[in-house]
Amino acid sequence: VCTRPSRTTLVSTSCSSISKTGPWLTTSNTRVRSLEKLTVEETVFVASEIVTIIEELNSQGIIHRDLKPDNLIFDAHMHLKAIDFGASEVFPMKGQNDELFLRYLTNREKFILKEDSPTKSASLAERRCRISTNFLQEYNNSLNFRKSLVGTIYYVSPEMIQNNLVDRGCDLWALGVIIYKCISGRHPFQGANDLETFELIQKCDLKFDDQFTDLSKSLISNLFRLKSSERLGNRDGSNTLTELKSHPFFSSVNWSQVYSSASILKLETVSPRLGNLQEFEELFR
Repeated sequence: VCTRPSRTTLVSTSCSSISKTGPWLTTSNTRVRSLEKLTVEETVFVASEIVTIIEELNSQGIIHRDLKPDNLIFDAHMHLKAIDFGASEVFPMKGQNDELFLRYLTNREKFILKEDSPTKSASLAERRCRISTNFLQEYNNSLNFRKSLVGTIYYVSPEMIQNNLVDRGCDLWALGVIIYKCISGRHPFQGANDLETFELIQKCDLKFDDQFTDLSKSLISNLFRLKSSERLGNRDGSNTLTELKSHPFFSSVNWSQVYSSASILKLETVSPRLGNLQEFEELFR
């Protein structure tokens, strides 16, 4: 889906194989998955990069719908990038993401030209005209797709469980889960089975222990709102996350330099199973 990845925050699906350009371009078997029991400073760093990723996605009209540690990797400079857009949805932003939306529709096989079709040689302008003509119908079809339940059980939002329409609020909910786990090492809603977990998510009975500061509790509580439109970062209806980024939890973050500043994360912190960088690199020699 992500056919126009950001230079800093996103990795296209074709880039998920091992590369010699850096030790952190990985396959699905070697993704770094241990984002838990981090310090406050490390948690703020991780959260700020995920917020930047969500904002970049929104600027292109993309909802990831399956944000979780398994779908985040580190580049050679220990900065986070998003991968695996198989569950993603692109919503139309007329005049802003027309090219991306066109490619998305093509990938959805809505406007793929069949071999025996007399219009198989249609130009891009003609195909764009077809999209314009059928825009409302396709948008309605898109809404139906956005009601489907996808994602990973511990990270799905209440509206996804209920098969209701989703927007970027589902990614903000997942952000809350990731932050909670970074601090405590566990998921905020985890039952004995899938059904019980779904029930806990829909009740949103949130519990904090002494590991959480007042600021982290405030941020997480404002992300875990049952109504998507009431979640911090999704209240003003814009494509920016200004309100979320202004929360005191992020007071130390210089948002204009999130990806240009040095990472504070260490390999042994986020993946203790791999030990040090030398051991990791030896896996692929």
